[in-house]
Amino acid sequence: MTDADETGEVLDWRDAKRQELLAIFRAELGRGDPDRYWAVVGPGFKGKHWCGGLCLYVLRVAGLADGIEWEFDPARKRYGFLFRLSRVSSPGNAKPGDIAYFSRLSHHAMVVRVEPGPEPVIVTLDGNQPAPNRVREQRRRLSSVAAIHSIEPFLAAARPDTIPSPPPESTDAA
Repeated sequence: MTDADETGEVLDWRDAKRQELLAIFRAELGRGDPDRYWAVVGPGFKGKHWCGGLCLYVLRVAGLADGIEWEFDPARKRYGFLFRLSRVSSPGNAKPGDIAYFSRLSHHAMVVRVEPGPEPVIVTLDGNQPAPNRVREQRRRLSSVAAIHSIEPFLAAARPDTIPSPPPESTDAA
């Protein structure tokens, strides 16, 4: 079975997994249950700042980042999980499911897409937003992003057996 995106473009298993991440995140739109997210990704963490916890929660629900928890990185004196990921060389190269980091408020969000143009825009799914929509989709100038962190290390560690493979081609002559 081959998956396709909304344009009909055929997706490989990694692209399909990225689309699955967005579907899981979108299921949270309008909600906001930080206690539930923290219970999965950072036992012992609580508080009003849960945007990064939600991103990690979505990765865990999708079967990526198993065993990864929200933690303290003593070398960088920071909390989180982004230190386990590599930075994308340019924010314009962000892919769906990558994690956008914004210096303002140390905010984390999941990338939906980058819209090129004279003033490129990044579309993200964000937690920890003002009521009534605690989880919502946002559009911002791409220049507002401090860094994009690729989820490729989590994809590389995942097994593609959760996505059906196309049947092998027959070698028999017809």
